Amino acid sequence: RTLNLPVLGLVDSDPYGLKILSVYMSGSKNMSYDSANLTTQNIHWLGVRPSDLDKYAIPDECRLDMTASDLETGKKLLTEDFITKNPEWVKEL
Repeated sequence: RTLNLPVLGLVDSDPYGLKILSVYMSGSKNMSYDSANLTTQNIHWLGVRPSDLDKYAIPDECRLDMTASDLETGKKLLTEDFITKNPEWVKEL
């Protein structure tokens, strides 16, 4: 039975947050054999996005610089199909 309830993902506004959201949406590589039963493909991204930081003039003292690890995670995500199929996510990364 389907309840048709919206599923919302509140994640950090960084590459790791988007990675977590994508796991809920598409599944993880480690669990790919059962991803059809473990994913929520219609999840909606709730929360602050990277583009919101400038849009709403969030001051620099409220922001954290991205680390080398953050940048590397973002670059890896940009090569994943589930990201490249969503232009909005590409823009945010």
